[in-house]
Amino acid sequence: MNFQISPSNLVIVQDLIIEDMQKRMTNIMVKDDKFNQSKLDELAGDVTFCGSIDDIMSLCNQHIDLFDNENELADRFHLDDAMNYVIGLFVHEVERYGIG
Repeated sequence: MNFQISPSNLVIVQDLIIEDMQKRMTNIMVKDDKFNQSKLDELAGDVTFCGSIDDIMSLCNQHIDLFDNENELADRFHLDDAMNYVIGLFVHEVERYGIG
């Protein structure tokens, strides 16, 4: 299974992931006093290759250090973790803008 994301939703999903993961990466860089814009740009480029939940799962596993075990993850993302991550990003946006 790879759960393709429909083209009409893909850019929105990618933008949410880029915003979230770059924020996470920036927080770590600031904490470690090692800011690196090229790493942020590289991460954004990696996200643009994500077209399915499987791709997002792989990306999250490549950057597992950005996640602070908030969802009681073991050492890696599984398919349901990736789906919940994307759903959580949408829920956050709804709450942020008071939609609903």
